[in-house]
Amino acid sequence: QFGKEVLLPNGTLNRQKLSAIVFSDRNELDKLDKITRPLIKREILQTVAEVKRSTDKTISIFEIPLLFEGNYQNYFDGVISVYVEPQIQLHRLMRRNAITKEVALEQINSQMSMDEKKERADFVIDNSEDLAHLQEEFDRLVPKL
Repeated sequence: QFGKEVLLPNGTLNRQKLSAIVFSDRNELDKLDKITRPLIKREILQTVAEVKRSTDKTISIFEIPLLFEGNYQNYFDGVISVYVEPQIQLHRLMRRNAITKEVALEQINSQMSMDEKKERADFVIDNSEDLAHLQEEFDRLVPKL
């Protein structure tokens, strides 16, 4: 769908190249979404079913990017949204993916806003500080689950 230019010489996906294509053109992002959404949904449903079959734990936590955008929240009993201040989100994304501010903003702006995710979630954890603070946030949440 996106041509050989999105493949590395070893045949694996060149994520940076694909990101540059889809985050600069909404139509291309929509094409990618139409391709991946059914596959992601199937994987989520299979994984949830497997976890239910294979464990006696009462709580299982899944990390699912674009949960609300894909309307996958209905497959779960509750949703925890991990919130981060927008400037911190921008800097972390730039550092993690080694991308420019412009590219990072394109990616962020293609998603639902953090505020809307907070509104739709059952629980919210603040990840605007360090790892120790994130652990404290999680520890406070666990008894509520």
